[in-house]
Amino acid sequence: ALARLGLEDAGAGKDMAELRELLGAWRDAKRSALKAFTGWVIRVALALMLAALAVRVGHSGWIK
Repeated sequence: ALARLGLEDAGAGKDMAELRELLGAWRDAKRSALKAFTGWVIRVALALMLAALAVRVGHSGWIK
């Protein structure tokens, strides 16, 4: 299988370790981006709920 990928030489072990490290970094970056996006969505939803509550209790002058 390694020969088909061009990794049959003596440095193949190092190359595979680098590929695993790169894949781990990609997974970490993807996880961080998802957490950041989720955080922003929650913040926007809470801000909209707060604005709706302000309008409902009669403080619509605060929202411009």
